[in-house]
Amino acid sequence: MQSLSSLPPAPLSAIVQMFHVYKTFDGQKAALADINLRIEPGEMVFLVGPSGAGKTTLLRLIFREEKASSGQIIVNGKNVSKMKDSQICQLRRKIGVVFQDFKLIHSKTVFENVAYVLQVLGKSKSEIGRKVWSALRRVGLEHKMDVYPKRLSGGEQQRVAIARAVVNDPVLLLADEPTGNLDLDTAREVMNLFIDINIQGTTVLMATHNLRIVEEMGKRVISLREGKIVHH
Repeated sequence: MQSLSSLPPAPLSAIVQMFHVYKTFDGQKAALADINLRIEPGEMVFLVGPSGAGKTTLLRLIFREEKASSGQIIVNGKNVSKMKDSQICQLRRKIGVVFQDFKLIHSKTVFENVAYVLQVLGKSKSEIGRKVWSALRRVGLEHKMDVYPKRLSGGEQQRVAIARAVVNDPVLLLADEPTGNLDLDTAREVMNLFIDINIQGTTVLMATHNLRIVEEMGKRVISLREGKIVHH
């Protein structure tokens, strides 16, 4: 009989699992139909497909911006399909989200934009200062802490958005067309930031239509068409 110490380690739970997930908006064709997928800890996965394929809807289901019409979704060990509203905030503390249009608060400085999440969580001033500086350093913008977003380029604004998404050390980073408003060179720079974040242990799931960059990255790809997975 094998001793416990000689047994292989148990596999880690998936960060995201979906089982027969459907999402239908009122009176419309299903935005997602019979979605089954599994994303492992530490993976970087691209979600591709034409406009309207269901990429954004799938991401919104994961952080419970939308609720599935049917099926089960497990995120970081929690069944988000059955979550009460009071539990959703806890879920989102472990998930970072980056949007195509940045969603920065233009009346706040770069520092204040990144610090906002930590302030809401009630972190101390010293912890906020340390974490914000560290996050901005990761994206190469620690020298622009006191600048307002309107004085930044599009690429810089997206880097601030990435810093904000990772400042609370999420286990999962979701990105919805994060290079959609950027030129190719800037898009590559931003993509390299996601690679670095992934290398440091954060699972990354990114929706994009930029197949050229996806091919360059050489990572796992999930293809959606008309709300269904056609390749993964």
